[in-house]
Amino acid sequence: MNIKIYKEKLKGKTFIIKIGNYNNFGGAETQSLILARVLKNQLHANVIFIAAGGDGIVKEIYNKEGFETLIFFYRVNGDRIQKLTDTLKFILFLRKLKPDFILPYSSDNCKKILGGWKYTGAKYAWWNMQDEGRFLFKTKHEEKLINSVTEIVSNSYAGSEFLQTNYNLGARQIQQYNNPIAIPDLTLIKPLWRKKLDLESNAIVVSMIANLTSWKDHKTLFNAWKYVLDHFEAKQQTIYLLLAGDTRDTTKDLKVLAFDLQIGHSIKMLGSIQETNELILESNLIVHSSNKEGVPNAICEAMVLEKPVVATNISGNREGLSALYLKDTLSDPNNPIDLAQKIIALLENEALAEEIGSYNKQRIVQEYTEDQMVKTFLDSFVKDL
Repeated sequence: MNIKIYKEKLKGKTFIIKIGNYNNFGGAETQSLILARVLKNQLHANVIFIAAGGDGIVKEIYNKEGFETLIFFYRVNGDRIQKLTDTLKFILFLRKLKPDFILPYSSDNCKKILGGWKYTGAKYAWWNMQDEGRFLFKTKHEEKLINSVTEIVSNSYAGSEFLQTNYNLGARQIQQYNNPIAIPDLTLIKPLWRKKLDLESNAIVVSMIANLTSWKDHKTLFNAWKYVLDHFEAKQQTIYLLLAGDTRDTTKDLKVLAFDLQIGHSIKMLGSIQETNELILESNLIVHSSNKEGVPNAICEAMVLEKPVVATNISGNREGLSALYLKDTLSDPNNPIDLAQKIIALLENEALAEEIGSYNKQRIVQEYTEDQMVKTFLDSFVKDL
């Protein structure tokens, strides 16, 4: 990738990146930061982040790296007049920033910032599907916004297929890319969680990294965990399920379910954490139970650390893991028995788990690189300049 060519055209340009909030790192925040670093540090462009609110770790990291962070609150649940008012205010807000490029991450943020984007002075805006369509309702307004942008991009086949099916788009109108996954320096990752949680040295650890929301399927995982726990406790083996993720709308119901199933003693909710690599390395297996996904960063981050992953057999998970080990790693949706059986099978077959872990890293190194994503985006940015 010849950075010099891109620098000649993008130096001094202003990029507006729209994310959800500044409190918690998710896939959109992680991926937008990777692109922002290239734009600022290598191309000397001006990058400004806009979010709906928050004053947490995301804002702290962005500010530390020299990015400007602004807030604009858009009333998602407002009536038609309120949304129109917010759109007009947003246009005026953006015009003052003199943007050249407007880059929202996820369909939800696309809807908030793209209304009237051509009146902001920007020459380029994209529709970036960082999800599988969970915030879209197949409306004419959404179709109008999607058709107004300069480029449509998607980081998963699930997102691309949703757009094609519901908005009369052809496959060639959507630029497909893979989220880049950084290869961690293992010498910098130190054991943390087993000691911090006072877990037995010989305990088996299974982890899921995902916010506790209705988009994920922790309920099926908890029901599966009952079978897993009974299996290993019958063999007098200690096992824990560690959940890393912001405790949101499903937390209360999950705690009740854990009590009813009598599995609470083996489950630890860690909340939102920064030390995810440490958690992955200290886990025997990573699980990802979900009914709706693009390609989850949590799965890819486990793969690059050579961990076996068991996930729900849906498009986004299947795309990330590939179908090579489908019978071992992908479980039927909403089927706790199948999920439990696959977790148990991999935990008890170390050779297969290592084989899958090795394949997982190889797949990420080959298919999910930063250069691939950045080149795709930069080519799009400069093609009409």
